[in-house]
Amino acid sequence: CLATPIFTAVVVPMAVIYYFVQRFYVATSRQLRRLDSVSRSPIYSHFGETVSGLSVIRAYGHQQRFLKHNEDT
Repeated sequence: CLATPIFTAVVVPMAVIYYFVQRFYVATSRQLRRLDSVSRSPIYSHFGETVSGLSVIRAYGHQQRFLKHNEDT
């Protein structure tokens, strides 16, 4: 900075811009991850419950009903 003062004149505004962009990006990224996990949660929970109850589904012969339900969601 002492050798080239113009470097300071460029870096300081760039650092301020970087700081505000980073704050916006982190907040947006966190919100998007939260929305993604909320939107995927019912699908994963239904799939997990279906897999754990697979023997009962097969015993009662309801495979087609569950296949249709999974294709619809």
